[in-house]
Amino acid sequence: MKKSILLLVSTLLTILSSEAVCQESWSEVLKKEEGTLGIIYYQQPGLIQKDNTGELSGLCIAILNDFADFVHKKYGKKITIKYVAEEPVFSSFLEKIKTTPNIVGLGNITITPERKKFIQFTESYLTNPVILLSHKSAPDITALDQCSEKFKDYTALVIGQSTHELYMASIKKKYFPTLAVKKISSGLEVMDEMTKNPKSFGIIDLTEYIYAVRSKLPLKRHAVKITEKNEELGFAMQLNNDWQMPWKEFLTPEYKQSIKYRKHIVNNLGSSFLSLVEM
Repeated sequence: MKKSILLLVSTLLTILSSEAVCQESWSEVLKKEEGTLGIIYYQQPGLIQKDNTGELSGLCIAILNDFADFVHKKYGKKITIKYVAEEPVFSSFLEKIKTTPNIVGLGNITITPERKKFIQFTESYLTNPVILLSHKSAPDITALDQCSEKFKDYTALVIGQSTHELYMASIKKKYFPTLAVKKISSGLEVMDEMTKNPKSFGIIDLTEYIYAVRSKLPLKRHAVKITEKNEELGFAMQLNNDWQMPWKEFLTPEYKQSIKYRKHIVNNLGSSFLSLVEM
């Protein structure tokens, strides 16, 4: 029994030591020839996804690789990207970013004044509209005030602690006081639940809708406006994380207007996405 406990403690210390190595600060990297940037991520189709072999791809990965190239060219430092962990639950993902030193969080994280109180963001890497989605069998709506009539017996699906939860709360307050709202862990789970339950609807990112179309899911988009302005997505980190400095130098308007960046969007989100977002 004692040997088992010692083995468990030894294993935990090894894991913690390994993660600590991943979590180098920018100031530490500047003192050496090379360094490691630790990443935690939240899967989102088109932005960051893992295939059956465990390989990651998506717009966020492409931008991250460009960032490593930028640091090498400007500072002469070789950056190794270390994917420390995946967090499938969005609320837990935000909490890990808030509490874990020297890592960067990748995913569809909307930049908001409220979130800036407990995490810091890079400049926006993508403008992302949000849309109202339902099962294809649902009646069409062209205005939010139609929800209470046409979606009378429906359940609203939202990701917990997301901006979508706030938008749905506003719809409930203004137009549909009796609306039942169910919290889901991720956008992929929202679409899965919607596919299984035709009497449901929800708010998702345009990037998620593109996934639904490509996957030929039995879902449809409604022609209603959820927000006055499109959301801005950023990479996120702990408030005192000094990796912000090179990210600020790299993720500029000039980079987002570059041919390379636009190719990343086309390759991961499709050519139609370029005309749907503000560049």
